[in-house]
Amino acid sequence: MPDSFSKSIFEYLSSNKSVHKRSCTDKAQQSLSSLSIKPEFPKHLGKNPSDPLLIHKANQLSAPACIYGKKEYLKRESFLYSHKNSVNCIVILNSCIWTAGQDYQVMSYSLPSNNFQLKYRPHNMCQKIHNKGITGMATTNSEFLLTSSLDKTVKLWEVSDKLTKLQVFKHRSPVKSLTSISNFYISGTTESTLEVWDMEKKASIVEYKEHRKPVNFIESLKVNTFLSGSSDCSIKLWDYRSERSISSFEGHNEGVSSLKSLGQNCFVSGSLDKSVKIWDLRGMRVVESWDTGQEVNGVDCWKDFIYVAGDYLQVWKKGMLVDKTLVRAKRVKVVPGGNKVVVGSFDSSVSLFKYSM
Repeated sequence: MPDSFSKSIFEYLSSNKSVHKRSCTDKAQQSLSSLSIKPEFPKHLGKNPSDPLLIHKANQLSAPACIYGKKEYLKRESFLYSHKNSVNCIVILNSCIWTAGQDYQVMSYSLPSNNFQLKYRPHNMCQKIHNKGITGMATTNSEFLLTSSLDKTVKLWEVSDKLTKLQVFKHRSPVKSLTSISNFYISGTTESTLEVWDMEKKASIVEYKEHRKPVNFIESLKVNTFLSGSSDCSIKLWDYRSERSISSFEGHNEGVSSLKSLGQNCFVSGSLDKSVKIWDLRGMRVVESWDTGQEVNGVDCWKDFIYVAGDYLQVWKKGMLVDKTLVRAKRVKVVPGGNKVVVGSFDSSVSLFKYSM
């Protein structure tokens, strides 16, 4: 029998008052249904929509000591004070780590191979590319990088031996978040708007104003769809061919800080309410929810592992806290391959951790 805490939250989330589905255009509905016929849940998630919601309370954080023993899973291999302020975004491009932050600068590092030591790329040690804090980065392919800033611009760069500016897209409000889909990019602003830009036409083709507060994070999905998370506590699903959102996910009590796709039918969200939730896109519901004990600034995933950035870098598996280390993390990014993660911190440092499974 579930305890009263789990039961009350389960009843609340099952009441259909917190998650609802919005009517949408035929194209938008077609794209939603075409995400996949058979949901591809992560291994640790229930495959039956009728399975009960899994609630993990804060006092369960001691469980890993019993399940996984006292082995140290996270080991910091590299550490650099590279920026002059918080590190706001991280991308992996062309076997290099790219970071950007509140100091208006972008930096790149050679991705370590055997000795696992971060090294600055000498030609690009410190490059100021905006006039205010950089809030987002996105890649369009192996040759181009997009950056967004509070200076009300999004810039397109060619990546070779250095960053070469190709285009500047001017916005009416400071840009808070960014992602790309094909030849389009989507930006979220501090004024709660979302815009879809056609980079070939160099113009905004659609604008959304459904969020009530700043759009903190945008995550692209397949088939012309994307997710947005806002300080208004909501998450919305969009198809940029539609004039309105497809669906809205309500469940967090404070601003949504980060989103990450888990295949085509699930995604994970992190919030300043200290919770991480896993959502089923098709069932429009929370599948798992747990209290991390800290404000969540970023999340990333690899297989069954979920990395949570906050005062501590945490590693979760199957709803249990496996390991944690104090880093004051602002963003976390899994390196392709899965056993290495890059962490950008509020203290201006960039760290590289190896995860021993």
